[in-house]
Amino acid sequence: MDILGPNPVGKPPNVASPDNPVIREIQRRLTMIRRGQHLSDLGTKLGLVVEGGGMRGVTSGGSLIAMEELGLTSAFDEVYGESAGAINACYFLASQAAFGESIYLEDLASLRFFNPVRVNKILDMDFLIDHVMTRVKPLAVDKVMESRSKLFVSITNVDEGTARVVEVKEEKPPLLKLLKATAAVIPLYNQSVMLDGIPYADGGITDPIPVINAINNGCTHILVLLTRPHGFRLQEFEGAGRMVLKVLLRRWNRKFVDAFFNIRYRRYNEARDIAFGDVPAAPGVNLAVLCPRSGAPAIARTTISRRRLEAAMKHSIRETLQLLGPASRGAA
Repeated sequence: MDILGPNPVGKPPNVASPDNPVIREIQRRLTMIRRGQHLSDLGTKLGLVVEGGGMRGVTSGGSLIAMEELGLTSAFDEVYGESAGAINACYFLASQAAFGESIYLEDLASLRFFNPVRVNKILDMDFLIDHVMTRVKPLAVDKVMESRSKLFVSITNVDEGTARVVEVKEEKPPLLKLLKATAAVIPLYNQSVMLDGIPYADGGITDPIPVINAINNGCTHILVLLTRPHGFRLQEFEGAGRMVLKVLLRRWNRKFVDAFFNIRYRRYNEARDIAFGDVPAAPGVNLAVLCPRSGAPAIARTTISRRRLEAAMKHSIRETLQLLGPASRGAA
């Protein structure tokens, strides 16, 4: 169950602002890019973490459109994503952010993708990956693999109920198949995806908002794109909702079901606490969060209103350009 917690008092320390160290580092790199300088020997490691969440990904995708427009596609040393966040990140690394974002408005905002009476495939990830991303709006996989940034995608081992982080350029899995696995939102797409003979599903179950991965890998500056506002807390499933989900998950093994009910919400909230600065990160780690603010259109995992999705996308683009655009142009 998703709820909003009490309204926070004051602005959290890591909400992105022009004087945040992460934003200053992004602007420094953008100046170098515009001057044709190589991003090497900088003394910093810049990470990008992109949250998913089904159709809520239209929000993080909007920020990526703005950053691509500003020329930041090659600015990040490492990029981390799960579910829709990983898909958005791949289109960004391929310099296709706007192309990828159009999928939400033109292909997914329909009963072809979301159908509440289509049991076990309420969200049709086969349609998204095998049709849209392969034929209609193909992801340039070669450009993703050739991009400057290392790419890490989180998935959940269905047999063990544990997280796996795939370093895409080192392990070289079939990328579209990997993206289907991380976006296999259980139980809305109630099946796993086989990789190396092992069944995987939604990375958001065991590794939501993979900010801790970026910290553990030595990122000194991390931009986190979230799709829910500050003050949100993911709650444990209870009551009738829990009973319904138990029925839908009855064919899954015990370890996976335990992770779904007892690990997902804890790790999600832990990651948000670190991202916003409510829990201190490791010494020397700077974080900045871009998330929906007051007045942003509310988007749920299954929203298919094109009008609302487009409004959320444009709001996100505008907020990101306002944060990075004028200051970056002035520094160039």
